[in-house]
Amino acid sequence: MNSAKNDVDNFIKEVKKSRDIAFMARVDKNEEVRYILHNKDRFIAAIKDLDEILIKFPDNAFLLDVGTSPFTFIIKRRYPKLQITTIDVTNNQAERSQKAGINFQVVDLNITGKLPKNKKYDVVIFLEVLEHLKPTVHKSVIEWIGHILKKGGVCLLQTPNNRSLKSFIAGIVVKIKGENSFVIPNIPEEFKHLKEYNLQELNNLIKRTKIFVINKSYYSMYFDTIKSTSVYRKPSILINLILSSHFLITYLIPKLRRGMQVVFTKEELTSDDKLNKSAYQVWEDRTFPFHYEKRFTLLEGCIVQS
Repeated sequence: MNSAKNDVDNFIKEVKKSRDIAFMARVDKNEEVRYILHNKDRFIAAIKDLDEILIKFPDNAFLLDVGTSPFTFIIKRRYPKLQITTIDVTNNQAERSQKAGINFQVVDLNITGKLPKNKKYDVVIFLEVLEHLKPTVHKSVIEWIGHILKKGGVCLLQTPNNRSLKSFIAGIVVKIKGENSFVIPNIPEEFKHLKEYNLQELNNLIKRTKIFVINKSYYSMYFDTIKSTSVYRKPSILINLILSSHFLITYLIPKLRRGMQVVFTKEELTSDDKLNKSAYQVWEDRTFPFHYEKRFTLLEGCIVQS
């Protein structure tokens, strides 16, 4: 199997050559490429955990991807026998999913009374979606994931950390400019961040369902690497210095990282587990977050492979 990095890079090449409409029906293919580059380290971090999750399931396991994105098509190429269903709030990716052999459904997670419950899955991936939903439905959506997972099924979740260094800086900008950093003008409603958590709050949200055991829960640097943060910024010496400083701080202090990643399993808990409020393990990985780098340099503002 290819490295996660190679799979993402190969997909970028395919997008550039493809005649299909761009991700979420964007007209500009360059915009889709920028989106993938910005999320590249996030995709790699998700693949790293997904590889470990899928070891326990057959090659043709059933997987639900909540929120169609380029990652949906990357994992279909990486795990071709996997039976993937993806759901999204619009039908923009219906045709593209069908061509890729992926089942597609339009589902609005904010309408919890209409969530599909007629199919069971081995794995659910729920990546950078929770923060876009109304806060009042968060617990219900997590409970719904528990309903559609088979016993022993696993969910992989990513969502932003509201106590990250980026959030702190955004808060200062709000005070200076009077702008709400979570309400960006001229973007579709479904892309706005309505509610974010820190890691402890996220763990508590999952635990309150009394359905899951949390296997891994950690702060991730997928939105703090220089390659990710520089995609939408004009290069300059000052910008490189700021991004390098931000990278170093978040590398040394995990709780300031922007990303959070949690793996949790649906299983019957014993009475002892239910009484033990810390029946899960929290990982605060202080090592560099991805397998494929052996060394890196801050001054060059990029990852350097040996």
